[in-house]
Amino acid sequence: AAVSSNTATGILGFLPINLNMTLNGISGMKIYQQFVVDSSFLPYNYGNTLQFLIKGLSHRIENNQWITNIETVAVPNTVTNLTNTQNFGGVKGTAGPTGTTGPAAVPTGEVVYPSNTPGPVRLKLQRLREVRVPGSPNLGQTLGILELYDNAGKKLKEFTTVELLWKGNNATTSCIPPGRYPFIKSKSNNNPGLGNLFRLENVPYRGGILIHPGVNYQDSNGCILPGIKEQVDRNGDKVPDNRGGRGTDTNAAMRELLNAIYPTGAPSDTYTIEVYGVPDQKYIEERTGVVYADPAKTPTQDPGTASRSIYIQYANLLNSVLQLKDGYDNLRPLLEATKGVFDNTTEAVSRMKGLINENITPAVWKNKLDLSKLTPDHKKLFREQFAALMNAVRTRNERFTFKYPSPTNQKIYDKGGLLINANY
Repeated sequence: AAVSSNTATGILGFLPINLNMTLNGISGMKIYQQFVVDSSFLPYNYGNTLQFLIKGLSHRIENNQWITNIETVAVPNTVTNLTNTQNFGGVKGTAGPTGTTGPAAVPTGEVVYPSNTPGPVRLKLQRLREVRVPGSPNLGQTLGILELYDNAGKKLKEFTTVELLWKGNNATTSCIPPGRYPFIKSKSNNNPGLGNLFRLENVPYRGGILIHPGVNYQDSNGCILPGIKEQVDRNGDKVPDNRGGRGTDTNAAMRELLNAIYPTGAPSDTYTIEVYGVPDQKYIEERTGVVYADPAKTPTQDPGTASRSIYIQYANLLNSVLQLKDGYDNLRPLLEATKGVFDNTTEAVSRMKGLINENITPAVWKNKLDLSKLTPDHKKLFREQFAALMNAVRTRNERFTFKYPSPTNQKIYDKGGLLINANY
């Protein structure tokens, strides 16, 4: 961009490029899908100004191998406002989009869980809170603590951090999503004189994300700025900043991190940083509406997913009980025989209800399925299906489908379920 008197034009110039790839066979990709690549080999601003869209897909079998060819086209991002402010060592001294975009995408309910990464976890960033400039709600920064670990997982030291506010993962105006990211020792593409830094890889929709020295949000386009405790308000905007005149303490923090992780003579291995969001804050992607989960969460640990798994487990246990046979009574179904205790559907239903504490007798079967482990919505759906199953048992219905909840909406049923033979 042409820059004059600390202003920039409204257009980001670039040489259009196409990226074509030949890979081992891969499925699931579609025309017009966007994907992220490591853009460090391109000029510094390309990671913020280009998107790669799939325009062609082809597959072939060659020498007993499945080969996939992908053709892409580079598309420029829309820019609404530009600035060329430079507040710290040139890291942010690039013309780039800083204006706001349209409204955030409607949340889809889909949760994006952090993927596995190569290398041990050497850094953990716990965001603590967002602090906004009084009278300017769009200005401010995210404050956090960066924990340094050795290769054995022992915590060595803590540093302060400053990041941008969360603004939907918008390029250059938002901090990055929570997640688990590989990082390497690198240099700034647009300011190599800063020396060695950390470059994060595989950040969704983002490129050029670094850990580098900096004082406040004006020194970042989405990067993480480390500092030495404690933070102070340096510019009078009532927002805590990293300490140091042009970053003296933040430079010391960067040197300490580099010396601990990449000491002199050490190989440039890939390590992992875990980024945790501000507690109770949702990180919704503005492009797709998905929600980013913290590294501590996995699909089985997420409350809704874990509850659905228990729901399905309980449905299978109910089916197992219905299939039990009495070895002392000619292998009659246990609910029919029960060693002579009962032989009618009313007694069968009463005993089944004991499994979820719907009935206090018989005591030996009381509350074997703990519905408190389900979310309220899943508990409601389970009770509805359980009542329908008991009615099927009374009427000796031979085919009953115990419906499962939707994986994306806890209030509704999925299309699938468990087929149960209720005619014991």
